[in-house]
Amino acid sequence: MAERPAAPTAADLAGLLGPAYGLWAELQKAIQAGFEPVSERWVYGGRKYGWSCRLERGKQGILYMTPDAGHFRVGLALSDAAREAALADDLPAHIHDGLAAATKAIEGWPVRMPVHTAADVAIALRLAEIKLGS
Repeated sequence: MAERPAAPTAADLAGLLGPAYGLWAELQKAIQAGFEPVSERWVYGGRKYGWSCRLERGKQGILYMTPDAGHFRVGLALSDAAREAALADDLPAHIHDGLAAATKAIEGWPVRMPVHTAADVAIALRLAEIKLGS
């Protein structure tokens, strides 16, 4: 069995994300400030998926942040009530379209999105608010 690589360090993240490292830190700080207490846990998804940072409150996962070259991806799962709230919210069309076409998983309704801009950070934060408010 191959040995798993070490979780990325802050320097690794800064090098991989480049300018998006500031967006990464911004989203983490906003989640931590808005949903205390929040912990961070790195999860290895295998060679194909690599490492993801799971932000959680207690045992409840809030969202995953997966670093990629020059940006990162956010993933979360919504309950039925949170999905309905997100569909009724003033979120961008690509989020509504993704939720409308999604297949419900055991964890809930999946939402995945790339984060390239501050506007994307705001959308990810709004989704977390909807998730934890429903």
